[in-house]
This record gives sequence, C-alpha cells and structure tokens, in this order.
Amino acid sequence: MTIAEIEKIIIDTDYKYCSLFDQYDKCIETYNQKENALEKFEIIKKRLSTQPDGFYTIKCRNSVKGAIDLYEYKKGDLKMMSEKPEVINYKYLENDKILSLSIEVERLKAQLDRKDDKIADLEKEINLLLSENNELEDKITDLENNSNPVTLGEETGTPTLMENAKDFLSQIMEFGAPLLDKHFSLKEQALNLEALKIQNSTPRRSQPDQARIDAVKKIEDWINSKKEDPELYKSLYAIYINCSNVLQFSEKLKENNEDLYNEFLTII
Repeated sequence: MTIAEIEKIIIDTDYKYCSLFDQYDKCIETYNQKENALEKFEIIKKRLSTQPDGFYTIKCRNSVKGAIDLYEYKKGDLKMMSEKPEVINYKYLENDKILSLSIEVERLKAQLDRKDDKIADLEKEINLLLSENNELEDKITDLENNSNPVTLGEETGTPTLMENAKDFLSQIMEFGAPLLDKHFSLKEQALNLEALKIQNSTPRRSQPDQARIDAVKKIEDWINSKKEDPELYKSLYAIYINCSNVLQFSEKLKENNEDLYNEFLTII
C-alpha cells in the first residue's frame, strides 16, 4: 500500500491512534497520546522519509485497548525488493532463551541430584566403616583387658626352669599339699630301704653310698624348710623331682638362682 492509501483509510475509518514499526516489528514511532491519528500520521510520514528502504507496518486502532489493524508499506524500488522478510518476534526469541535456560537448569538439577545420591551412598559407606571400626576397637579393648600387657622393652623369652617348675608345682598343688608330704615320705622310706641294703653290702661301697643318702636327706630337709614361702617351696621341689642325683640338682639350682645355690652349698 502507498502512504496516500493508508492515509485515506485512517480518515475514512476515523482511527484515533496510529504507530509505526519496521520489518522486524521494532517500534519506530509510538502511539499518539491524544485522539488524533491524522496528526500522528504526519509525524510518521516524516519518520519514514529518514528511514532506509524496506518493509514497514502502520498500526491503527480506535481506542487505547482496542483491536489493532495493520497496514504494510514498502519503501523503495518495489522491483528490486524481495518479499517482506519474516518478522522476528523478540518475545518468542526471549521465550526460547528462557526455555533453553530452563532446560539447562533442569539438567544441572539432575546432576546435583545424582551428586546428592552419590554423597548419600558415601555417607552410608562411611557410617558402616565407622561402625566396623568401633567394633574392632571394642574387640581390641577386650583383648587388652583379658591379656597380660607387655611393657615397652620387655621381651617374652622362653620360660626359665624355675618358671616351669613353678607352673608344674602349681598344677600339682591343685591336688593338695598332702601329696607332697606323701611323696617325701615315700622318698624317705626308699632311702631308708636303700640304707639297709648298703649296710648289708661290702664295706668298700657303704661309705660313699651313705654319704649320698645323707646328702639327699639334707636336700629334702632344706626344701622342707622353705614351706613358709609356698612359691619358692614349689619351685625347689619341682627342680628336685626332675633331677636324678645331687650334682644335677646343684647345677640346676645354680642356673636358676645364684643366692639359693650358695645357701645350698653351706648346708650340703
């Protein structure tokens, strides 16, 4: 349409308001404030004279909130101009951008949800490990309470003969001290019997054998004198019953306790 044709329509229709937009639906001249569309149209014509060639739209209506009628105007050589380009609705572009941003937000939310799930799984695993660690610590505490702790620098070597003797005597003492007395009594009877045999033997062997019997008797008397110290008594007795002669008893005693060995020498 030409400018004259559009102006005639405005007069015939008695439009009250009009405005000017370019081919991209960008406002060049806003609607008039007063109800005088022809006065506004004169301004639009002046604005068009300064605009580049192209497609323009004149929008008209009869009230501020009334329906809008559109009238297209082509400025320039119509033969050289192509069809009116597609009008870009910036509102749609804005909505499309909002949609893209919304999609991106949802994608990021999904990633956060997955991370939250992973964090929750890790927290469960950590709690499980902490629970197992607490159980192990409780077991270690129980073991420490039920065992004999070894101090720093303390060596757990092989038990000595004296320690073995104490352990052996501890087991024997469970049956009662009278068994020890019984053993010594039997031992003494055996020695007396052997002494009678020696008395009937040749004079050459009687003196050494009698000395051996006397020595054994002194050992037993010395061990019995230690009854006031049950631990020492049991240890000495254990050594005694595991020796076959006085010399062996003397050697074992020296290995375990030098002081007792020296005391033993004074009475033997």
